[in-house]
Amino acid sequence: MTLADLFVAELNLAAGGRSRVDAQDLWAVFTRLRPDDARAADARQRLADLIEQAAGSKLLTPSVSTDQLAPVPLPRFVTIVNHRPSVLTSPRAPWLPELAWATELRLTSAQQHVLDRVNRWLRDGGGSHPVVPAEERSLELFEDEKAIASRIGGATTLWKAGRLGPELLRYENVPIPFPYRQVGTGSRLLMVENTAAFRTCSQLLAQEDEHPYFAVAFGQGAWAPKTIPAALELPALVCAVDYWGDLDVNGLAITRDVVVAAAEVGLTASAHPRLWRMMLAEEPVPHLKAPRIFDAELLEVLPSDLRTRAGEVLADRRRIPQERVGYERLSSTARWWDPESDLG
Repeated sequence: MTLADLFVAELNLAAGGRSRVDAQDLWAVFTRLRPDDARAADARQRLADLIEQAAGSKLLTPSVSTDQLAPVPLPRFVTIVNHRPSVLTSPRAPWLPELAWATELRLTSAQQHVLDRVNRWLRDGGGSHPVVPAEERSLELFEDEKAIASRIGGATTLWKAGRLGPELLRYENVPIPFPYRQVGTGSRLLMVENTAAFRTCSQLLAQEDEHPYFAVAFGQGAWAPKTIPAALELPALVCAVDYWGDLDVNGLAITRDVVVAAAEVGLTASAHPRLWRMMLAEEPVPHLKAPRIFDAELLEVLPSDLRTRAGEVLADRRRIPQERVGYERLSSTARWWDPESDLG
């Protein structure tokens, strides 16, 4: 089953018995199947390509009318060709013992196809295969290297605990690596959002002797939370991550997600108090693309004494770029790197 086949099968589910699928459901299904693609800067182009692929395979017909959003207009709806009921009432093949739980489920055609492939793989000795990266196993099983990451067939159905997973399918989730520069022999990692801060912090820390850091890492923006597990593979024991990014809604969301991701792998992470404090002392700039409403809980990732000021900046639809606190400011500030000191 190609990605286009799976896309249309999931559209069948979203359609709820109808052959027409509106733009809102197109995005919902795309996001469920390809969460990383849906968050990408060119997400509209990626969805357009998938719709074109499905249309080329005569699986659906896009509407002539579009939303007229440049540079990539999307159809206002699609019509599924040969629309069929999405739920099967009986299995097409007996399951091996490892998939016996499937007999208790009402499976969609897409889910049935996923389990058929797993069933054949297990029958042919898959359980004795070596453990490999998830993308490699995903391509082997489903002809799509991202299928496992997107929980093909449903995260709450096929991929629940005790069903499909790394032990059964013999794969491991390989952490996304981050660029880093070793700057000392400490047990902490300083992770920053942007390239300029990475260059500045790594240069300055390499000249210092007393700081607690082993390395400075480039978080790569929104990728930062997914790279956190790579900290466990550094050539030194890192016990804590200090994060510093832009003061805007996205920057705080990344910081929050870094903290959560670190806790999941047994690390401590927090917003670097001194660097964020230095940045909040700087003048904000207008942020016309900022949301008019934001989740106030995002502010809780900052030290308590910074939340009011940060909230005021965001409420005014302004932001403070990380670059406001650059090489000249840091190089003239004693112990700017110290996560336990206070500017006073």
